Formats: sequence, C-alpha cells, structure tokens
Amino acid sequence: MEQVSLKIGERLKEIRNTRQLILDDVVELMGVSKPMLGHTRCFHLTR
Repeated sequence: MEQVSLKIGERLKEIRNTRQLILDDVVELMGVSKPMLGHTRCFHLTR
C-alpha cells in the first residue's frame, strides 16, 4: 500500500508542477481536502 501512496504523491506533484497549480487548485481539481493530499507521500504542500 505504501508504494501506491508514493506513486500517487509523485504523480500529483508532477501534475501540479506541469500545470503550475497552487495547492488550492489541486484540492479543487481532485475534490479532496488539503489534509487528504498531505497523506500522499512526496506531495509538497508548499511551492
């Protein structure tokens, strides 16, 4: 399960950087809360 979380976090990070999104944009796009995103590994909450 940990590897899945790592892959999700890496993919979200890639999408965020590619599209130059701020955290609030990702929250709206994904339909989840900021703490939920924080649970995915490697997903940086600050720019």
